[in-house]
Amino acid sequence: MLAVALATARALAGGACGGDDDDENDAANPETTETTEASDSSSTDSTAEEGGEGTLVVSDFTFSEVTGAPGATVQVRNDDAAPHTVTADDDAFDSGEVAGGGTGEFTAPSEPGSYPIHCEIHSSMSGTVTVS
Repeated sequence: MLAVALATARALAGGACGGDDDDENDAANPETTETTEASDSSSTDSTAEEGGEGTLVVSDFTFSEVTGAPGATVQVRNDDAAPHTVTADDDAFDSGEVAGGGTGEFTAPSEPGSYPIHCEIHSSMSGTVTVS
């Protein structure tokens, strides 16, 4: 039943990107992040503990908020059908391309602060990663 619900959600999300000028970037990128099936977690906010991991969720072309410890590994879970990146505006970190329904990760910066992020593929997507 869960697999049917996920497949339906992915099919519906696939048409949500219609007017984006960056559609040519949706093609496979040879430097993509290896992906796995998305987990069944319903949480959209997460904290990465020092030496541990937190999760930033991409859903409906929106980034969840995540707070991580300096240098922590932050997981990225892409609940959309389209690929996305989690890229710091100042290039401090980048998840690489995370396929629809897949996962990736990045390392939080070593300096505390708020880091504006965007998706390299979909220029209208933005958010913030907090390191504390």
